[in-house]
Amino acid sequence: SENLVELEECLALAGGKDQPSEFDYLFLAEAPKIIQQAQFSLELIVKSPYPDLAQQARSQGMICHGEFVGRNLIRNRRQEVYVTNFDLCRLDLRMYDLATLLKRGLPRYGWDFEIAFKLIKLYELKNPLYPGELDILLAYLNFPHRFCKVTQDYYLNTPDQFSGDPQII
Repeated sequence: SENLVELEECLALAGGKDQPSEFDYLFLAEAPKIIQQAQFSLELIVKSPYPDLAQQARSQGMICHGEFVGRNLIRNRRQEVYVTNFDLCRLDLRMYDLATLLKRGLPRYGWDFEIAFKLIKLYELKNPLYPGELDILLAYLNFPHRFCKVTQDYYLNTPDQFSGDPQII
């Protein structure tokens, strides 16, 4: 994965600094665990039927909204829900939309496994999962997207982008 290679590159950059910042020390302490987490996600994808499911999704015209979040859902007076904002829509795995929904909602509930399980079961009432899709979903949810973004911005993007250490929320 490109993100994994870039994380390892960031680790080398942080470790090679003569005068590490507070962020560098924090990154150096956490990066090995995060890299291991990213590797686990990559292993899940490699062992899954991802290529076959991706090809199947494209050939069947399966649509991935790309930003399936609350602000793109509208409910009318009859309580019918409509989806808006198709700017990021593409032919791709539907698991990305489910993962985005879970990734945005579950932190509010402390990543409660029971809630995640119930949401997936509700999803399956209308859209049964294909074998291997759950592994892809887990790999996506497990991957440290935010950590990668912050560290890549800090170490690999414009050096003067940050006036100090970035804030990780």
